[in-house]
Amino acid sequence: LRLDEIGRTGHDAGCAVDVENCFDDVDNVATLLRMFNLVPDGMDVAPFLDEAKQQLHLEADYSHEAQAIRQFHARVATDERFVIPGIVAELCGTDVLAMDFLDGQPIESLADSPQELRNRVATDLLDLALREVYDWGLVQTDPNFANYLFEPNSGRVQLLDFGATRVYSAEHVRYLRSLLGACVDGDEDAIEAAATGLGYLGDNDPPGYRDSILKLLWTATEPARHEGDYSFGESTLAPRMSDLIVEMRMQQRFSRLPPMDILFLHRKLSGLYLL
Repeated sequence: LRLDEIGRTGHDAGCAVDVENCFDDVDNVATLLRMFNLVPDGMDVAPFLDEAKQQLHLEADYSHEAQAIRQFHARVATDERFVIPGIVAELCGTDVLAMDFLDGQPIESLADSPQELRNRVATDLLDLALREVYDWGLVQTDPNFANYLFEPNSGRVQLLDFGATRVYSAEHVRYLRSLLGACVDGDEDAIEAAATGLGYLGDNDPPGYRDSILKLLWTATEPARHEGDYSFGESTLAPRMSDLIVEMRMQQRFSRLPPMDILFLHRKLSGLYLL
């Protein structure tokens, strides 16, 4: 399949990557973490590194991505705010994923657009993310800027790259809903119960860890409690979150990490906040 032919037919293609070289990179990161004593005592990072390797495999599995694209198509087909590339089945193979070509502008091109337009697009993306997590349990967990394009003529957002899509169980979704509701209501007991169900808290956590987790979750959900428009551009939320995490992981040397599924939601949330 020649790439110039793809260009002429209006399709785009993703091609297989060398996953084994990526695995070497993961192992190199693990070596650096140990060398510079960046991992708290007692923390076993091996399961997380294994999961990272599995995620690399998943993101290079084009049959998985094609299925994820179809699932998202089914959910946003009638939503005029978004466009998702269609799958061109006759051009696909084991190592090639062929899709309709989308030629929108980079999402960051909106930086100099009128405030009203920027607010609308940001609200649309937030609404989509909330639906992914709290309604569908189907989450594209890589909110990289390059995965969003803006279509000036229609005002729609073009969504790309579904290789990092993860499916969350109905139980997970219930706990996530409970957690957000508890954080909005300021109910510490309910926050603790939901956080325990999601794996943030366990029976053998060191003293003070519960309070740190509650503070972290409370801070992260600040925009949900805000009355009126929340200005992410003027907010100090990102550095405050960073300071809390550094204190928990490095100064207090806590050894627990939440499950990988939850860490991927952290990536979704933090990427969306930055966007």
